[in-house]
Amino acid sequence: MFKNNAKKFSKSYPVTAQIGANEFFKGILCSDGIIRIYGEVIGKIVGKNGHIPELIIIEKEGNCKGVIIGKTIVIRGKFQGKCMGHHVFIEGQAGGFLYYDGSFQIEPANALINGSVVKCPLSNFAINGDSIEETPLTNLSSPDLRPAQLAA
Repeated sequence: MFKNNAKKFSKSYPVTAQIGANEFFKGILCSDGIIRIYGEVIGKIVGKNGHIPELIIIEKEGNCKGVIIGKTIVIRGKFQGKCMGHHVFIEGQAGGFLYYDGSFQIEPANALINGSVVKCPLSNFAINGDSIEETPLTNLSSPDLRPAQLAA
């Protein structure tokens, strides 16, 4: 079943933002569309103007450390930090806190998860652009990025 769903995210999917294989990005990457990571990212991947990106794909070569928020998130490479998505697919290595409110699937033959997987409505998070941008890149446990019921 996972492989059928993963086909939707083929390499021919149109892209609105991309970090190439030999590129490094540190900071806040904002896009409402489709984001592909082939290189290395340290920071946050979020939407613009309070919106959530449609799709974030960390490809096999990709390495991302920080916070990612998207409607659909596919991790084929390496991720460490906080991941918040409606639908989350893990084919690579993921560590930290993985939150989802729709579906969560792993590819058992290849996936490695070292952290917490929690089903939680994304409406419980402060995910608008202002609160995300105010959070320092080095502070991944900021109350702005925890479920509302834990932030009190």
